[in-house]
Amino acid sequence: MNKTETEKVLAILEIPYDRYCKGLSQKQKDNLLMLWTKLFRNDDYKTVIEAVEYFVMADTKGFFPAIGAIREMMYKMSNDQPTEIEAWNTVVKALGKAYYEPTKSWNTLSEPVQRVVGSAEQLRQWSLVDTDTLNSVVASNFQRSYRAIAAKQKERQILLPENMKRKEIE
Repeated sequence: MNKTETEKVLAILEIPYDRYCKGLSQKQKDNLLMLWTKLFRNDDYKTVIEAVEYFVMADTKGFFPAIGAIREMMYKMSNDQPTEIEAWNTVVKALGKAYYEPTKSWNTLSEPVQRVVGSAEQLRQWSLVDTDTLNSVVASNFQRSYRAIAAKQKERQILLPENMKRKEIE
């Protein structure tokens, strides 16, 4: 997003948050523009506008949005990552053939799910576990680990510059 586009975004925010904007000096407005331009420079204008509109519609507190709040909205709007239960269900589905075809079953899993499971051999081992243990202990441990990985991935998506988002999560 460039400076002109950022000015348009901030102009939209002036309408619902006029009390905040009226209280700013010209220097503060210039600094706000500079900061938003810098921190959204790698983001698509349309995406930022949609996030701002969504934020304004969902705002119940009436405070001018922090940059992090808009980035969070952008993440929510673009996130198609499954929940921990949905991720576990993909593992359960893969377990159906994991004993005889562990690599093929492994390849059906998404990268974050693979990171939690660990290996095709682990998937094969889980296929041997009794149903009660699988649906309680293994499922619980998987979901906790998946939740941690998803939270770390979310934080990276929201905070990191675009050129660093592509790097593998450590």
